[in-house]
Amino acid sequence: MAPLEQEVLALNIINEGPCVQDKSKVQFVEAKTSAGQGQVIFLLPLPPGLGRSEWDLYKIWRNFDTGAIDMERDRAFSDSRFLEVRMKAKKEGFHRSIVAVHGKTGIALVSK
Repeated sequence: MAPLEQEVLALNIINEGPCVQDKSKVQFVEAKTSAGQGQVIFLLPLPPGLGRSEWDLYKIWRNFDTGAIDMERDRAFSDSRFLEVRMKAKKEGFHRSIVAVHGKTGIALVSK
């Protein structure tokens, strides 16, 4: 899948589009968050057996008033039962979302 197609898929998932129909592959999770030094840190709980693995990350900022969307792609390795993701803090009015995709299983975790 091309990078642009992957980004469209991530946006489809956070908007609960047709890709979310397979509940075994897309999981909405409560992430613990903390802020500091111009960034927000998310701790996403991982499904059993998927700790210590690599994840493709889509960091998404959306402004529902203006329709503005910004996205960054990244990759991270989890070393525990949680995946730590650091995002830049954006201006007021932007909602932050994370979509983490496990390449081997196709499981997508979405921060609530």
